[in-house]
Amino acid sequence: MGHFSYTCRLTGLPITGGTRVALIPLIPNRMGFAEDKKYGKSVYVSNDGAQVFFHPLMFPIFGEYNEYGRIENIEKDDHTKILEKHFGLTIQEIADVICSGRKDDGFDDELEVVKTESKKERESAGSDDYGKPSYKKKYEILLKASATWMHRDVYDGLAKAKQSRGHRDNVDLGVPSILKALGFVEQGGVKDPITEAEEFAEKIKGLPEEEQKKKMKEFIKKITARGEKERYNRVFVQGPVSLNSDGNWIEVKDNGGGIYDFKELKKYCKKKGLDLDISVIDAKDHTEQIYDYILPDTKTIDDRSRWEGDRIRNLLLAGYYSQPNEINKLYFDSIKKNGSPFMRKNIIDWHRVIPYWYATGQYLTPIGTSPQDGDREAVMTVLTVARDVLKKEIDDRDEGEIDYSQLKLNLK
Repeated sequence: MGHFSYTCRLTGLPITGGTRVALIPLIPNRMGFAEDKKYGKSVYVSNDGAQVFFHPLMFPIFGEYNEYGRIENIEKDDHTKILEKHFGLTIQEIADVICSGRKDDGFDDELEVVKTESKKERESAGSDDYGKPSYKKKYEILLKASATWMHRDVYDGLAKAKQSRGHRDNVDLGVPSILKALGFVEQGGVKDPITEAEEFAEKIKGLPEEEQKKKMKEFIKKITARGEKERYNRVFVQGPVSLNSDGNWIEVKDNGGGIYDFKELKKYCKKKGLDLDISVIDAKDHTEQIYDYILPDTKTIDDRSRWEGDRIRNLLLAGYYSQPNEINKLYFDSIKKNGSPFMRKNIIDWHRVIPYWYATGQYLTPIGTSPQDGDREAVMTVLTVARDVLKKEIDDRDEGEIDYSQLKLNLK
């Protein structure tokens, strides 16, 4: 079989031999749509955006396309190192297994590293695995993996592109780690209900199981009864400013209720006589804030009782609706062990790129076939026509309603 080319799944740009690429390992979305052979549909409506059919299994692996469906000259970084250590394989071997199209029948020499017996052992035993490969259990997740591809220059460009932001792009102001980063100090040592419940459970764990259940039920009833009256019971102080938090949101009674963004908080503090410096945090996007301020205080990726846990699972590719798999846990444990900035760029760049998949209605799915050596002229025609159509639509709109300067990319 001769060489063949791929395309960037997001843009359709040709990926030919030597093209710099981002290989994105995928795993089926268990919450996704099952194929319906009886009734068709013209659209899939889901809150999963680009991840309707597949979730990213890993952050992208970067290298060059080798003309035969594989990636080569892989760039080594913290991400590839922990994958190698976890699987006991080189990153090239890991990528080769993911990219193999013969996992079902085993007819691929690159799959030898994950089989239960080597080819020599099989030959010595007078056996073979033709069409019925036997794989080692520890590589199950690699064998289930699919993949898609992006042109690396597109990936890098989108990761650097200017993105509009609003207060919803910030972590909630009432999160204790955010308030502490702004210079506020918590007063009184008041604990949130979840922390109280965790500590109470630890206190009674030596009791018989039935008695533990009874006491925990009574305790939960007690703290639930406190209700909204004590919701904003965590007090944070800096100079003349005192804020009440429930662990996520801020209540300021003399300001008419809540404060929801940094600039509003700065304005309130100024009225109180405090010149609050918000520049360091406000300059960071949502993902940077989660990595820098939420992740260090999160104890476990399995915690589903807190918003922080939800944020961390999404940050590390587990999503909001799925249980963390071994790769998600590997990321969490490795970052907690090594600290910042371990894998920080891998994570932040990915979360800046993936919104563009949703914006263009693209799904994370394996790519289809394309011309053997790519057809750059045809792709240029498609993109040029699309650009002209989009430009006309933009020009026809009322420029008083939309700031079109946001469409300009800042790739510095």
